[in-house]
Amino acid sequence: MHFFRLRSGLLRNGKLLLGIGAGAAVSLNSMGLTNESEASFFQKGFSKELSHRSFGDVARGFFIYEICSRAWLVKTSIAAMSLCDTLHLSFLYAPFCRRTFYRHFCGGETPTALIQSMQSLQASGISPCLNSSREIDLPSDIDPRQFVSTANSVPEEIKAPNVTVQQKMHDIAQEAFDSYLLSIDLASKVENSSCAIKLTPFINPLVLFRFNAILNNTSNQPAASFSQILNGSPLLSPYEKEELQRFWSFSEKVCEFAQQKGVLLFMDAEQTYFQDTIHSISLDLMRKYNKQEAIVHNTYQLYLKKTRGILNEHMRHCALEDWLMGAKIVRGAYINSEPRHLIHDTKEDTDRDFNGAMDSLFLAASRAAPGTSVASQLPSKSRKGKWGIMVATHNKSSICKVLDLLERKKIDTSKTSLYLAQLLGMSDDITYALAAYPRSEVPEFHIAKYVSWGPIYHVLPYLVRRARENIDALGRSTEERAYYRQELRRRLHI
Repeated sequence: MHFFRLRSGLLRNGKLLLGIGAGAAVSLNSMGLTNESEASFFQKGFSKELSHRSFGDVARGFFIYEICSRAWLVKTSIAAMSLCDTLHLSFLYAPFCRRTFYRHFCGGETPTALIQSMQSLQASGISPCLNSSREIDLPSDIDPRQFVSTANSVPEEIKAPNVTVQQKMHDIAQEAFDSYLLSIDLASKVENSSCAIKLTPFINPLVLFRFNAILNNTSNQPAASFSQILNGSPLLSPYEKEELQRFWSFSEKVCEFAQQKGVLLFMDAEQTYFQDTIHSISLDLMRKYNKQEAIVHNTYQLYLKKTRGILNEHMRHCALEDWLMGAKIVRGAYINSEPRHLIHDTKEDTDRDFNGAMDSLFLAASRAAPGTSVASQLPSKSRKGKWGIMVATHNKSSICKVLDLLERKKIDTSKTSLYLAQLLGMSDDITYALAAYPRSEVPEFHIAKYVSWGPIYHVLPYLVRRARENIDALGRSTEERAYYRQELRRRLHI
């Protein structure tokens, strides 16, 4: 990931000015500033990027955000695609999606196409975080709410399926494993790239579901060890233990390869009925692989009431056990499918926990991380001894808060590798405004785009979930649509 240092060019009378869209203004520290030149900061950064894109790319972007700015149309399109899938008629929409939404939101179907997308991002000062995630979930006839909402309830023992089903699940696991290794290898070829992975393809989802329930009902420790529960629980059958051992083995091998290649790994979050297990295995992986630098990063979804407590406990163990914390904080991606009582009552509560998590991470890193005095653009040197913290958000207020903390020296950059990330094709005004900052020999933060890639039939379910569960994020599409409209008018002299 390319490195940037905040300069005083955006400071006037000691005040950091950042615009939101065209005409509005964000002022840090509650400063009501509306100067038009500073208010256009985000717009100018993205407008410059758009001016270098082809007419076809700009027209496609406008078309996509014309659709995305209408929630009813997004929902209707998703419903139509689901119907086509049910009737095995996905060929009706695949060519259209490939030329429009896939090209806008994804990096490519082949390694060659992906490398071109990665190099294009890198040329703009943005580092790709490759995501070849394959969506794995419970069978449709399983209702997880009966187990996540009822105390002391554990599903019945999972019996070994027939040989054909087992082989299919093993094939899925091996395919995901090979895909992750390929992504890591590709990331190692483009400087400062990283990878995001989902661990769920490595295991029978029913076994994962049951283990998660066992974890919730037999351990009161937010930092429960995956291996200790696996080896110590009398509730697990030989088949379940075999599946869980395979789950660990695949996960361990991926982390081992990433460490060898010097590529950062970000473990994607899951639904609540899987997430506690993901926390526990990610914690064990951080314990093993984050000794010298933070390779493995766990994801913390702050829209869940209990996440702050889990994060605090993980940070405590990190300090006590002398390894480096790797944390990606997000508000959350499963809000429409989670049990309501697990989610914060208001958005303000979520924002409070998100901001509080940032403050806690930065403060704990300044106290617990050994840090490095090496000023280098080589990741292998600059990351040594630092905590890895990714703030993954499309929320401009959160971005402004981070920049304000940096300006006020509230983040110890000798002890923190800081990443600011958005999804490819979304919130580009934020990303390219950050990328317009002048580079520095001593990095203060890194800019990343999550880049989904792979065959369209593998990636589309992931994108559909993103669209369905980020309708609120797509609500700001009207603003992004305005950027594309403005660029089209400029080129057409309208």
